[in-house]
Amino acid sequence: MCTLAKHWIPSFSQHKIQRVTLQQRQASRQSYLAQDSDWLSFVDCTQTQIAAHFARADLPADDFMEILHRDVLHQFCEHFPAGKHTRSPAAWQSALPTLLNKWDHRRCMQRLGLGTLPNIFKGWYHATKYCLLRRAHKKLAFQTRKNLFFDVVAQAEAAARRHDTHKLFQIINRYAPKQPRKQIQLRTDDGHMASPVESAAMLNQFVASTWAGPARLHLHFDSAPGVPFTVQQLERALSQIPPSKAVAKPFSPGMVWRQHASVLAPLLHAKLTDWWATNPPKIPDSWRHGWLFLIPKPSKPPVSPQNLRPLALQEPVGKAVIGLLIQLVMKEVYHHMTLFPIWGFMEHRSSLDAIRRVSIHCADVRHLLGLHRSTPHQRASGATRHQLYGGLQIFFGPSTCF
Repeated sequence: MCTLAKHWIPSFSQHKIQRVTLQQRQASRQSYLAQDSDWLSFVDCTQTQIAAHFARADLPADDFMEILHRDVLHQFCEHFPAGKHTRSPAAWQSALPTLLNKWDHRRCMQRLGLGTLPNIFKGWYHATKYCLLRRAHKKLAFQTRKNLFFDVVAQAEAAARRHDTHKLFQIINRYAPKQPRKQIQLRTDDGHMASPVESAAMLNQFVASTWAGPARLHLHFDSAPGVPFTVQQLERALSQIPPSKAVAKPFSPGMVWRQHASVLAPLLHAKLTDWWATNPPKIPDSWRHGWLFLIPKPSKPPVSPQNLRPLALQEPVGKAVIGLLIQLVMKEVYHHMTLFPIWGFMEHRSSLDAIRRVSIHCADVRHLLGLHRSTPHQRASGATRHQLYGGLQIFFGPSTCF
């Protein structure tokens, strides 16, 4: 077993990873949106820390971003510590005394013995109290449900006014019809549940076969590439980092770097100028790596790696820089790519263009069939008729698109 684990389970590059809980992410996100004192204090501490870190010239490119994220994440966990979540009391707690008294009177009414005159009066007393409390409980329950509905609507309206789609979808998902949660449990070829080591081996083999290729691309340049964008473009790219998108575990949330976009842009641009002035350029490992996260595919049992959808979580700053490079490259090759029927991942094009192309082809084929229909008007016109005519469409769906 130890030999299997040694060869099948890859070792982590960082032996200790600072974890950020869901409560910390939610608390920091609300603090970021409100720009309260806790968030501003965190920003002041990390701003000084980032400036001091970029002043260091002894760190290699591969360790530079990892150490920066580790220090910032430590400050993040100090300002937004993980602790017990204090829940507000439930709405029905206010009706608890009425509810207990009602059922207590009902129990007393049922415990009466013989039908003597004192027992009759006691039963009448408890029955009247029970009926009064039942009516009061119904009114209180109706008012509680009404207040709860108004509270939910008020929270949704407040989130909509702040353009907080994350909070809005949280409210919708809390009261929307729940879908069954699929637990991922891989199985072997004979149908037995796979052990942790076997599951790791199956996932390792699936990843190796799906993304097979060289570990590094040995590209050669005539000269150093340099930095093809300005500080303003880099600042704009950093300010567009989504604050709610998930990032890989070793890195701090994206809203931290979105907040520091104006401070980080000139420092990072100067560092990139130094890294990319060499041939080949220096690119941190964390910018080139992705942390794989698997979720079940809809309408498929999560028992094999082929039925899982892979998501690659990345480092937020490197993702913004690489995205900026992709935008600049797409602007250069856009006029060349528009000559080909490429509909995905291109500006001003969507799946509707592909549907329109298919529908136009179908209309042209129907028109061609109508021209070859044997009618008196067609025969009198003397149009050229072909022995073989029609249309052909080929549809194919790859099993693994990416």
